[in-house]
Amino acid sequence: MCSNNDLYKTNQSKWHTLCDQLLEERDENSQLQLIYVDFSYCSYKLNDIIILRTTEKKNNVNVPQLQTTSPREPPKSDKSINILLLGESGVGKSTFINAFVNYLKFDKLKQAEKNPVVLIPVSFIMTIDDNFTERLVKFEGDDTLSNEDHDNLGQSVTQHCKSYVFTLKDDKNRDQKLRIIDTPGIGDTRGSSQDDVNLQHILSYINNLTHLNAICILLKPNNARLNIFFRSCFIQLIDLLGENTRDKIIFCFTNSRSTFYTPGNTAPALKTLLESLPMKKIPFTKENTFCFDSESFRYLVARLNKIDFKNIEEEEYNDSWEKSSSESNRLLKHIRTKMPVGIVPNESHSMKHAQLQINLMIRPMLEAMRNILRNLILCDAGSSVGKSTFINAFVNYLKFDELKQAEKNPIVLIPVSFIMTIDDNFTERLVKFEGDDT
Repeated sequence: MCSNNDLYKTNQSKWHTLCDQLLEERDENSQLQLIYVDFSYCSYKLNDIIILRTTEKKNNVNVPQLQTTSPREPPKSDKSINILLLGESGVGKSTFINAFVNYLKFDKLKQAEKNPVVLIPVSFIMTIDDNFTERLVKFEGDDTLSNEDHDNLGQSVTQHCKSYVFTLKDDKNRDQKLRIIDTPGIGDTRGSSQDDVNLQHILSYINNLTHLNAICILLKPNNARLNIFFRSCFIQLIDLLGENTRDKIIFCFTNSRSTFYTPGNTAPALKTLLESLPMKKIPFTKENTFCFDSESFRYLVARLNKIDFKNIEEEEYNDSWEKSSSESNRLLKHIRTKMPVGIVPNESHSMKHAQLQINLMIRPMLEAMRNILRNLILCDAGSSVGKSTFINAFVNYLKFDELKQAEKNPIVLIPVSFIMTIDDNFTERLVKFEGDDT
């Protein structure tokens, strides 16, 4: 019998009817084995409760056919470029991704104005006149999944990891996929425990990638104090991916127009942090450091919202575009030439990798135990259970016209006992009622 929690909640009558039919059949055939298959956490979407048989079906039960697909082969490493984007909460990772795509797609700001690419929903406050009138600028973009939460200030806007893939031309004018992985921010106001949850989610996510070309650390310039959780982030990444990770780390600074496109006061703090790590060979040089400014992208979104700008403002945004576009191409060239071969996360044999694998196994193991217990209960149920349930239900069907009427004082002629899950945590509860059978 194949079902899931949602189907059970919405079709309890059908669920119990099919269960009773199966129990009656087993009463007639002692060799019949009953198995419950739970699809609640399966990638295959089950649209209805179905019965699958290993032998020919009997006439009294209708058996829909389940369409299956052949097992997927293990993913093979491809020539796409995979970049993991990490940064403090509020540093502007999502805005950076939006801007970066436009820098690579369009040569000039005027070209981007006609139809800019907005992969991730964007929302910000902008002052629009000499009276500093505030206006909320929003654009939903092309991201139809709810990955952004703009309502809770201080919390990471990005709620979970998500990959954004677009196609570029390589140095031989061939199509090449670029995948940027957006992540929850470090330094969430909900505390270090939430940071740790986010980091474990990030590590689990990249552990399933075919390869990882670069780890991009996004920072703001003139930030003299870096979040202490950054250190833990570096250490756990290196533990998972191995020492070769140090050659895959690049540093990107956003909003750097105010510091003349340099790291500013963040540089000394970052150097101190890197020197404090157990592995002190992570490079921080001009070669693996890139400075951007996302204001030109915000300008594009503002134009979509019909906001006008003065000529001098447009010139500043155009200058920002030119510098950021140049840095984007330099970054892409650096990855293609210096990091063409990516790290394969699941080839690591580190303790961190083993820990992640164990964590991934916990839930399936618990679900398997849960299903075993269900099947044992189903197997141990006597043949009379189905008949007893039928008698109880039949009497109530005859006496009451509506379910609401029966709820007040249902008739239970024969004692009933079964296991039921009662909440979102699937807490199991033994339901018993002695009824009127003395």
